[in-house]
Amino acid sequence: MKNKCSEVSQRIEDHSSYEEWFRARVQEALDDPSPGIPHDEVMREMKAVIESKLSLHPAD
Repeated sequence: MKNKCSEVSQRIEDHSSYEEWFRARVQEALDDPSPGIPHDEVMREMKAVIESKLSLHPAD
């Protein structure tokens, strides 16, 4: 029983640590003064990356 309680306690602690880390990353992003990248530009760049990777490994 003690072991099970410590497992639950560890999970809660891990979740709390992750929540704290995640919230800090989100806040950093919100506070970042640099200009954002337009969605269409990101999608164009990602499409080019995907297509270049696919050309390296053609489908069977």
